[in-house]
Amino acid sequence: MHRWSVCTYKSFCGVADDYHYLQVILPQYALQYGFLLHGILAVSALDIATTDLHREDARSAEYVQMAMEYYDKASTSFRQQLENITQNNIHCIYMFSVFALCINLAMTQYTGLSFDKHYSLLDHIPVFFDLGLASTSFYLKYPDWMQNSPFSKSLSTATRLISEPSPQLDITTEDAIKRLKSIIEHDSAVLIASEQELYRKALKGLSLCYVEDKKNLVAGFCIAFPTLVGKEFATEVGNMKPVALLILMHWAVLLHDYGCVTWWAKSVGYNLVKEICDTLPVLQPNLLESPDWRDGIDWARQCVGLSLLEDDCIDSHYS
Repeated sequence: MHRWSVCTYKSFCGVADDYHYLQVILPQYALQYGFLLHGILAVSALDIATTDLHREDARSAEYVQMAMEYYDKASTSFRQQLENITQNNIHCIYMFSVFALCINLAMTQYTGLSFDKHYSLLDHIPVFFDLGLASTSFYLKYPDWMQNSPFSKSLSTATRLISEPSPQLDITTEDAIKRLKSIIEHDSAVLIASEQELYRKALKGLSLCYVEDKKNLVAGFCIAFPTLVGKEFATEVGNMKPVALLILMHWAVLLHDYGCVTWWAKSVGYNLVKEICDTLPVLQPNLLESPDWRDGIDWARQCVGLSLLEDDCIDSHYS
């Protein structure tokens, strides 16, 4: 709990009002609710494993294992608590759902450890989306309780900041979004009307994430992407639909930026861009012949520090 109170809590702060709530108020409620206590211990253990220790350090694996044990205990207790949601515990339930989302993202950094040899980040994305949608559902189902909870100041502040005037995106980002729109409207002739509408909605959510992250008034707004695009889009990703993966790749750029300052998202965006880039030509070998597709992939690769696609690399996908 000491680690949480002096360090870990900061990585979950989106607005200024979060600091007192997460550092002081939430630990007090953790003394009442076991799922919350074990959730806090789980994220704190992962924080130590990720930020204090080298990934190959044996102690890192020990802290990861410890985090998973705490998380398993928390999840069991949490599922039981879902049968008794009250005005007193709703904000605790909401916060644990956020912890669950972040724990699942953080765990993707440990691909290749002894307990996780064949991990695919893409396979895990639908799970992450489900967790994001679940956390939002608690607020949508109990808005009055949330607005009268100890977390209410944070909610009010975030809502106000999101309504602030939007900044102009840089030209390269605007071009990237325009390319996606062109692909959705013109390049993807095989898309049926319902798919196009789904991707238009996803692009709108993606654009909002770019605007809010550029504004930088609510830290980590891009984590709201699953809520903005909905379960249907997650299904498209799970079905490995190329357009959905390309949109997801552009979201991964924002996740990469956030991971540069937040331990639980560290390297996730980079790895997601790389995995999607390796996957797309296998799913649809001729897509790299399209300038919009190739430029879109190159833009995302550059944003996370990968090199541009090379002709010989592209040729290898067809050999």
